[in-house]
Amino acid sequence: MSLQVRSLARTDEARGLLWLLEEESLQPGGNEDTLLERLFAYYGPQDGDKKGPNPLLRSSKPRHFFLGHSYGTNWVEYDTTGWLSYVRQNPASQNASLLLQGSQKRIISSLFAGRAGTGMVLSGSIAGLEGGSQLALRRATSMRKTFTTGVAAVKKKSLCIQIKLQVDALIDTLKKSKLHFVHCFLPKADGWSGDPKGPGARRVSTSELDLHGEHCEAGLMQLDVPLLRAQIRGSRLLDTLRMYRQGYPDHMVFAEFRRRFDVLAPHLTKKHGRNYIVMDEKRAVEELLESLEQEKSSFHMGLSRVFFRAGTLAKLEEQRDKQMSRNITLFQAACRGFLARQQFKKRKIQDLAIRCVQKNIKKNKGVKDWPWWKLFTTVRPLIEVQLTEDQIRGKDEEIQQLKSRLEKVEKERNELRLTGDRLESKITELTSELTDERNTGESASQLLDAETAERLRAEKDMKELQAKYDALKKQMDSMEMEVMEARLIRAAELNGEMDDDDS
Repeated sequence: MSLQVRSLARTDEARGLLWLLEEESLQPGGNEDTLLERLFAYYGPQDGDKKGPNPLLRSSKPRHFFLGHSYGTNWVEYDTTGWLSYVRQNPASQNASLLLQGSQKRIISSLFAGRAGTGMVLSGSIAGLEGGSQLALRRATSMRKTFTTGVAAVKKKSLCIQIKLQVDALIDTLKKSKLHFVHCFLPKADGWSGDPKGPGARRVSTSELDLHGEHCEAGLMQLDVPLLRAQIRGSRLLDTLRMYRQGYPDHMVFAEFRRRFDVLAPHLTKKHGRNYIVMDEKRAVEELLESLEQEKSSFHMGLSRVFFRAGTLAKLEEQRDKQMSRNITLFQAACRGFLARQQFKKRKIQDLAIRCVQKNIKKNKGVKDWPWWKLFTTVRPLIEVQLTEDQIRGKDEEIQQLKSRLEKVEKERNELRLTGDRLESKITELTSELTDERNTGESASQLLDAETAERLRAEKDMKELQAKYDALKKQMDSMEMEVMEARLIRAAELNGEMDDDDS
């Protein structure tokens, strides 16, 4: 009845193989046939689905299916018989830790101490649940929903789910790491040997499916060439190598490239100096590449980086290593030469000192038995005592002379100090007189300026009065002329009237 109620069709939330195994193991009446039906419902070919090849294919054998690894180029046949029995809970495996902890052998019991009654514990964080990114939050929400709804709350303790989460955590750690790995290929299809007791799986060569008629030549090692070709095609190495060769895989920032490889162009370093400041980094990098005689097709200039084809940057690094080795060798040679010259000078001084000591020892050996030498060595200390007294007397005389000279200098200093004081008082008096004279001059200059302003104002008034006088004079002349003209006209009129009366 459970098989009739439970739907085998594809749901909105797709499950992986481990999830399907766990669900089938929990369902009463679940078997490998229903597992295959659900697996093909999720990942098998669908009606009207023409989006490309499917990763699962049905097999002619019961409870068998083909899985296409490496993008469908390497097909493997799997036998699902007995898979659910491995997934279902086994009381013996659960109680094994308790049994081993109670072992009478101390070595075995110490290895399993503190693990009794505990299930498999996940080490580290669950993949994708740490961090604050949007993808991590969505993953955490999905996992929380899965572990708190339905029978999924029981699955937290199941073997399949724990294995899946451990694998997810491992893959997430690998994605965050920078790995360098070696890609291995299977040389022959018959090199595969599966476990006959475990879940059956038989590797099927691509030559058995879609490549026929090609056989490898006899040699030291028999190779399945179609199988190797399918593995290389499925690993996408050829496409990656093609993109790597045709593109510009290596790149470097302008400033970093110039600082790293300017050692290959010493003439530019001498021209600009070691720590010269460049306003246009792109132009400086172009000049550096031109001096290194690099082909224009081997690099491309971007906005802030220079891109190189495959192998170009490695050649430049090799040239830089050689140049740096040469420079370091020259530097070491110069340092060793300097140290050797210093050591040679030291040895010369030591040799001269040794020769001097040897010469003195030889002279001492020659005169040590000489009577006059003995007399000289006996009398010499007495002579030195007399010389010491004479030296003390001479020093006392020098001290007296220095005291007299000091007194004379002190007297001259006092006289100079008095003279300086008198001069300072005179300077003060002269400064006060100069200040008074300056004040008098300033007042005189102010009076002169006022007088000059008054004179200019008087001249201006005089000019204005002269202009008025000239204007009045002209006006008076014109009025006199008008009066004369009026008189002449009046006289003429009177003469006319007299002539009329006479007539």
